[in-house]
Amino acid sequence: RRKNENRAVFAQLQYDFTPAFSASVEARWAEDEKEVLGASSRPAKETFSSFTPRLSLQYQLTKDWMLYGLVAEGNKPGDFNTALYSRALANDATFASLSAQGLDRVAEEEQRTYELGAKGSMLDGRIAGSFDVFYISWFDQALTRSIDVVSAAGVRGLAQVLVNAGKSHVVGTELEVSAKPVDHLTLSLAYGLARAVLDEYNDDDIAIATGVTDPLLLNGGNARGRALPFAPKH
Repeated sequence: RRKNENRAVFAQLQYDFTPAFSASVEARWAEDEKEVLGASSRPAKETFSSFTPRLSLQYQLTKDWMLYGLVAEGNKPGDFNTALYSRALANDATFASLSAQGLDRVAEEEQRTYELGAKGSMLDGRIAGSFDVFYISWFDQALTRSIDVVSAAGVRGLAQVLVNAGKSHVVGTELEVSAKPVDHLTLSLAYGLARAVLDEYNDDDIAIATGVTDPLLLNGGNARGRALPFAPKH
């Protein structure tokens, strides 16, 4: 069984420098307390804290069009790989070995995002749209992999766990357009492009996940420059 408790404080301050130009600063402090419970589980408890600010600027170019830019930090709290905490799925020797490798839990993920965009409408609001470009620095993102475990009954099997990759970045753009040619009819179009690339990651599953031609791990399974697995580009 799991018990998760989240506490957070959020604050925002906005200031209008001119009727057309404004800025806002936001900040969120959060604390996640996570616990593994149950008679058939190994008990565990840990608290993860984070501070995530955001700065955004807005400029009203015309009555109908607004330009904006922002810099923001985000996170996903750390967690336990709870499958390994089941005494039935993983015996004590297996759990001790995997814990020594740090595979019993996953660390916090962090992101820093930079974004520029525009939003607006024309023809009395019958056509509206938004466009943005963004860049994301991503640290310690969690990827899924399979590991060997031996159960309490001595049976060998596989368990799915999350592991932290070193570093990645994402470059992309988004476009949304909606039109109302006649009353009672609305047409919409949306497109997103995100090129996600691994900057630092060595792992023995990476040959399959990203196409690295290093099945014998002669280069340590180095996936630098490869596309992030299981993330669509379009």
